[in-house]
Amino acid sequence: MDGRQVEFAGDEWFDLFRRRLHEVIPAMGSALEGVTFSICEIATDPPEHLADPGTNRVAWWFRIDGPTVEVGRGARDDVANRSEGDYSAVLTAARTVYADDPRTLDKQRRRRSSAVRRGRATPLVVPPELEETLLELHDFLARRTC
Repeated sequence: MDGRQVEFAGDEWFDLFRRRLHEVIPAMGSALEGVTFSICEIATDPPEHLADPGTNRVAWWFRIDGPTVEVGRGARDDVANRSEGDYSAVLTAARTVYADDPRTLDKQRRRRSSAVRRGRATPLVVPPELEETLLELHDFLARRTC
């Protein structure tokens, strides 16, 4: 994909997200043996055309088990990590490129800690083997998100 912009949480954005995960995670191969990670992200009050059917939210999830990855739409409770926030706040975070200013990652971590205290997120536990890859995935999407 070229550098064109895609609407956050829209079909093109989700397809880009899914494709990128299916590229980078299997490519890590044996480095991920025994590593698991799962997350569901929920954005409430999205534009109507983005909302999951019958809800006032848009959600997506992914699960990594070694070099295998599953990705889907909708909210799930059977994940180790979960976050929920207003669409506009989530959009702001989704557009933030952490590589541009490392201080923004510290700010995001503080916001997540606040969300955990308010019961809007679970503590984010990312295996060390995945930290850099997931940050790169985020930045890849952030540069293409409108």
